Amino acid sequence: MKTYSKPLSIYSDDRAIMPVSGEAEPVITSYGSSGRSFTGSSMASFIPSRTGHHKIEPIIYLVLVVAFMIVASSCSKMNRSSRDGAWQNGQADSIASIDLAKVNQEIAGFGSSSGWTSPNMDDYEADAFFTVDKGIGLSLLRLRIASDGTTLELATAKQAIARGASVWASPWTPPAEWKDNHDVNNGGHLLPEHYQDWADRLVAFAKNCAAEGVPLIGISAQNEPGYIPQPPNSWESCQYTAGSLTGFIRDYLGPTLKKNGLDIPVIAPETDGWSTLDSFAIALMADPIASSYIGPVATHSYNGSAHVLPCVRNSGHQVWQTEFTDLRDTEDTGMGSALIIASHIHADLVYGNVSAWHHWQFIGAGPYPYSGLMEGKEFTRRACVIGNWSRFVRTGFVRIEATPSPRPNVLVSAFSDPSTKRLIIVLVNMGDLDIQQQMSIINGALPSSFTVWITSDALALKQSGIQEITSKGKFTITLPSRSVTTLVSDQGK
Repeated sequence: MKTYSKPLSIYSDDRAIMPVSGEAEPVITSYGSSGRSFTGSSMASFIPSRTGHHKIEPIIYLVLVVAFMIVASSCSKMNRSSRDGAWQNGQADSIASIDLAKVNQEIAGFGSSSGWTSPNMDDYEADAFFTVDKGIGLSLLRLRIASDGTTLELATAKQAIARGASVWASPWTPPAEWKDNHDVNNGGHLLPEHYQDWADRLVAFAKNCAAEGVPLIGISAQNEPGYIPQPPNSWESCQYTAGSLTGFIRDYLGPTLKKNGLDIPVIAPETDGWSTLDSFAIALMADPIASSYIGPVATHSYNGSAHVLPCVRNSGHQVWQTEFTDLRDTEDTGMGSALIIASHIHADLVYGNVSAWHHWQFIGAGPYPYSGLMEGKEFTRRACVIGNWSRFVRTGFVRIEATPSPRPNVLVSAFSDPSTKRLIIVLVNMGDLDIQQQMSIINGALPSSFTVWITSDALALKQSGIQEITSKGKFTITLPSRSVTTLVSDQGK
C-alpha cells in the first residue's frame, strides 16, 4: 500500500528538570545558559535531618550551602563555555553551511498532474500555477493518457505552454481487451501479443499532441508498474516486472518512437516509491538498448527513503520524482499537511538528487479528495510550500551543497543559477518553536543580502523583509515555527 510520512519529531533542548515529588523543598534553583532549571532537592541526602537527635550546627550548614553554590556555579560556567565553544567553532549541530564550490544535480523543474480533475484550467488558475509573478511558478505539467490513446487535458496543456511550462504524459493502463484480467483497473498485465499495439497507440498520442500545439518533452511507459491498488481503492493500473517493462521499452516503445521520427525520451519506470525503484532501474540501466531510449529515471515517493542509485548516477540520467501527495484521509489545508510535503521535497532533492519534483493532482479527487493544491480559488498551504522552491528555483539552476539538517527540526537546501550566481536557500522549521538559525556561506562570491519569503500558519508565501549578510558570509535567520522560509539573494536581479 501507499504510505505517507509524518513530519519529523519535535525536539526541545529547554525542558525544565522538575523537582521530585515528596516532602523535601528545593534549597537552590540555578539557571544555566541552556535555560534549564536545576533544583536542590537532591541536597537533602547530604544534609543531616533537623529533627530528632541529629542536630546540625549552623556554621557547618552554612559551609555546606556555600560549597554547593560554588560547585553549581562552576558546573554552570563549564556548561556555558562548552556551548559557546560549539557555537563559535561551528559544529555541525548548530551552523548551516552553504558551500558554493560543491555543485550537485541540475534542476529541471517542479510540477503537478492535470489527470482527471483539471481538463480545462481558466486563466486565473493557469496564472496561479504556472507564473512566477502571480503564482508558484510550476514549470512541468504531467498529462494522463487514457486507455484509448486520448486525453481530455489539451486545453490545460496549452495554458501551461503559453506560460512557459513543459508538458509530458503518463499512461495508467492499456485497454481492458489487451490485458490478461480484461479490466482497466486492479492491475493485470499487458498481453505480449498487444505490446506493439500499445506502443503504436502511445506514439500516436505523442504525434497528436504535437499536431495540437502541445509537444511532449517525454512520455512514460507506465504509471506505477509494480503496484496494484488495494481494496477498497481501485483505479486504472497495469503490472510489469522489471524484465517485461525493460523489454517493452527496448523492443516496442523506443523503436516505434524512433521509426516515427519522434525524438522524445521515455520516462521510466515511475515506480510507486523509492523502495521499488531499484530493481526496475537496475534492469533498465543494464540493458544498453533500453537505456538508450530512456530520459529521466523516474519514481514516486510514497514509500522507502530517497537515495542515489550508482548505476543511474554513473549513466548520466537525471532522476525525476513524478508523484507525491499527503495521503491522510483528513481535511488539512494548513501547515500540518504542508510540512509533510516540504519534508518530502527536501529529502527527494537532497538525498535522492532528483532534478524534478511533482505533486499529484492540482485539485484533489477520488480516494484522496483532500490532497489538492487549490480549494475553490485559494491555494492550500501545500501549494505555498511547493512555491517556496518552484517560484525561485528555476529550470537550469543547480543544487549547492548545504548542511541538510543542522539541528533537530530544521531542514536546509540551497540552489544557484550558474549564469547569474543568484543563490536560493530554503529552510524548513518542522517544530512548534521559533528558531534562531546560524548560517555560513563559503567558497564563492557572497551576496550582500537576501529577500525573505515565508510560508507559515500566518503567511502564505509572503515577502517578509530583508536579511543582511556580513562580509564573511555569516548571518542568523529567524525561522518561525511550522514554516518554510526561502532566501533569495540580490545577485542576478
